[in-house]
Amino acid sequence: KIPIKCNPSPGYIVPRIQILAMNEAARIHQEEIASAEDIDKSVIYGFGLRFAVLGLLEFIDWGGIDTLYNASNYMTKSMKTKRFSSPSIVKKHIKNKHLGLSSQSGFMDWKNINIEKYQEEKLRNFVKITKLLNIKPKINI
Repeated sequence: KIPIKCNPSPGYIVPRIQILAMNEAARIHQEEIASAEDIDKSVIYGFGLRFAVLGLLEFIDWGGIDTLYNASNYMTKSMKTKRFSSPSIVKKHIKNKHLGLSSQSGFMDWKNINIEKYQEEKLRNFVKITKLLNIKPKINI
């Protein structure tokens, strides 16, 4: 385990995030969108692998805070529920043009980082994980 700093809060960090993800997986299954096995495969080989290399906020900065905002708006409207709506900090970052890597400012400060080297390293680590787990993409053309 790696020590971190966290202010007292019900659930702290990991359980709060984990509970949301697990409840959404249960909803997807309940709505018969996919089988339990396919939902779990999606998590393991989809965001599970990504988040072994990038943290959630780092991932948001990588893709762009505006991308998260737009995806959240789409899901909120499509699903007719506020559970997908963006928190105020996302809206604040967009207003201040702190969009992540593209603006060198977001949840993280990217000003003193060689972004190209950083991205290469992260992608190299992602490839290492896929090789370690012997994951080969199936491509249908």
